[in-house]
Amino acid sequence: MISIDRSILLEASDPSLPLAAPDLADALASDLTLIEPQTLERRVSALIREYVRARSAALAQSVVRHIEALCLHPENDDPALFCAYQRLAVHWRWLAAQHGSAGT
Repeated sequence: MISIDRSILLEASDPSLPLAAPDLADALASDLTLIEPQTLERRVSALIREYVRARSAALAQSVVRHIEALCLHPENDDPALFCAYQRLAVHWRWLAAQHGSAGT
């Protein structure tokens, strides 16, 4: 089993952060790890498709929050999958930062 600091998710689930879609407000206000991993993966896919259509820091940050939830999910006990999620999160954090530095 992977040991992960869950404080990351608590910070990432701050309901005051910008949301990609209104229906995510309730999920972000609680713990995203309560959502099934398959549902989280579908949301990540949908957020990425939306990001391709309308790039923004808020969308990139939402992708990061969902990926972090997948990393922290109690059902995630696969080290290779955890590592892949971590790499993906690094990329999306970088994308979010690019929007911040570009003023968009």
